[in-house]
Amino acid sequence: MSALTSRDLNAGQYADKGNLAARQSVWEYRSGPAIFDVALDLADLAGDESVLEVGCGNGRYLQTLGERGHRGRVLGLDYSPGMAAEAGRFASTLVADAQRLPMASGQFDLVLCMHMLYHVPDVSMAVAELARVLRPGGTVLVATNGLAHCQETMGILRRATELVGVAHWPLWNRESFTAEAAPAHLAPVFSSVVAHPELEEVLIPDVDAVLGYLASLASTQSYGPEVMRAAEVLVREEFDRRGHFALTRSMTVFACKP
Repeated sequence: MSALTSRDLNAGQYADKGNLAARQSVWEYRSGPAIFDVALDLADLAGDESVLEVGCGNGRYLQTLGERGHRGRVLGLDYSPGMAAEAGRFASTLVADAQRLPMASGQFDLVLCMHMLYHVPDVSMAVAELARVLRPGGTVLVATNGLAHCQETMGILRRATELVGVAHWPLWNRESFTAEAAPAHLAPVFSSVVAHPELEEVLIPDVDAVLGYLASLASTQSYGPEVMRAAEVLVREEFDRRGHFALTRSMTVFACKP
């Protein structure tokens, strides 16, 4: 099991917006479209549909829906009370488990589940719940990362732990809910699963943004200050050599129909 699937750890990781905001901030330097816009463009909404976001985090998708003038019912759900409260600035939210959604079947035209299923202990149960609350003819959009995503920061942390002499555990592996593994989880439930990959090398000119991103990842493993000091040295060496930090952005949005 990877660090991403510990529910107790996730409750701490997402108790407030700090770690998630740090991870989102580095992608402001991308040249391609924001993943929020990629997903909602795929949804092709008329504006009056009922929308549920499972794992709403700090509400970036809910915010984007509002900015696009969406008029229909919008509900966000998160396992973390802190995240649900943060997202509540943009829509109605509630605290609940994706494996047991607290609503009747067939309630929503669009269900979003973005970069969340790798946190769930039983992915099959959660996917079945996404399908259950969908109305006939509706769409479920699921986003996740590919195995190459952020491989550079994973490499920094691995090298830092080797220098310090402590164990390193990857955030995800081939058993995680990655873009490569997702079809095997989605295809048994949905008759149509179409992948929309986004792959880009993002050049980040801000060393503090990279260090903040690393710190948010390192906290999932409770790495001590020695590891972070070693990681900072490695990052600053990279900036000295190249003037930026290159980070692989590998994400896929899956459009699923029952």
